[in-house]
Amino acid sequence: MFRFKQFTIHQDACAMKVCTDSCLFGALLQAPSHAKNALDIGTGTGLLSLMFAQRFPNIKIDALEIDEIASKQALDNVIQSVFNQQINIINKPIQAFESEIKYDYIFSNPPFYENSLKGENLGKNKAHHCSDLSFEELCFSIKKLLVIDGEVAILLPTNVSESFIATALENGLYLHTKIAMYARIEKPILRNILLLSNKKVDVITENQIIIYESNTEKQTYTADFIDLLKEYYLYLG
Repeated sequence: MFRFKQFTIHQDACAMKVCTDSCLFGALLQAPSHAKNALDIGTGTGLLSLMFAQRFPNIKIDALEIDEIASKQALDNVIQSVFNQQINIINKPIQAFESEIKYDYIFSNPPFYENSLKGENLGKNKAHHCSDLSFEELCFSIKKLLVIDGEVAILLPTNVSESFIATALENGLYLHTKIAMYARIEKPILRNILLLSNKKVDVITENQIIIYESNTEKQTYTADFIDLLKEYYLYLG
């Protein structure tokens, strides 16, 4: 169980647990000012949808989860929160999802271990690997469901980021911002946050966010991290 200031995540039934990089991703999600509807692809515990709902109380969220057990736990987490009227948990793969509306904002922390060995845990395999959701399927679905002036946010490791960017381009989705996430600045990049839209840009913006301070004996959060997560974490102000 992971307690936040305005909600609690129960995660014993979910393969993907709450982790620092997903929390940071959730805190960095930034919906367009006109947004009314958002889509969370692969919600897992419901973490990202709950963080998003806290920050954007006027936006309705559909949260998809392919795994039945995980979707039930996400639903329980949502029902027990103050955001239960804002988030709709749907137990369905994105490939089979049909919607009468298109979405102003789409976000996802998708399966990302392409071509890597799988373990015996089937739930973790679905959560971590691309066998049930390829980048091609993901990008095709996003393009179909995104409004013309909509925005997309994706969290991926560096080793598959370029592959995703290329696939997105083939589907008419254009990268406009890349945020490199570091555990510490002297370490390799931990994850990339990719921000895309239907509109091609001349120059791609590149930023970075660092979780921990360097040269400290204990893990000390950076000021930027604290500023982003203080509205969510219990003990950050």
